[in-house]
Amino acid sequence: MSETLQNLESSEQIIILHTDKTITKSSIMTNVKEPLKETFSILSEKAKQNKENVDYKYYGKENVEGRECIKVSFEESLTDKVVERYFYIDVENNYIIKCEYYEGTNDQELNKIQTETYSYEFNSVTDDDILKFDINNYPDYQYTE
Repeated sequence: MSETLQNLESSEQIIILHTDKTITKSSIMTNVKEPLKETFSILSEKAKQNKENVDYKYYGKENVEGRECIKVSFEESLTDKVVERYFYIDVENNYIIKCEYYEGTNDQELNKIQTETYSYEFNSVTDDDILKFDINNYPDYQYTE
């Protein structure tokens, strides 16, 4: 079992491995606060510039959990496989609320690997809700920076 605490403001993360009784503090390589939006932006830019074999497709509107969404996909032809990601974007607030990930040896033989559904809440966490790391809570653990 493990825990990861990330502080996006300071770009630090602490990984606690309970089975090994080790704690590692390190810098976060990138300060991406919305990784799904970042992935969408990168794929969008590649498709727009016709880079790295990325194709964009628009599928129209679809209902996802009672929300009207725009459905789009990006198909990426890599050296050894084809990856296709479908994004469902809420038309009311422009948030990505669902993402499906497929891969296969070609675009005719894609298998669904993963589906993620997202919901968003704002102003629901207070400063008291945020965990604060205290090394004193782990007296038997080896700590590394």
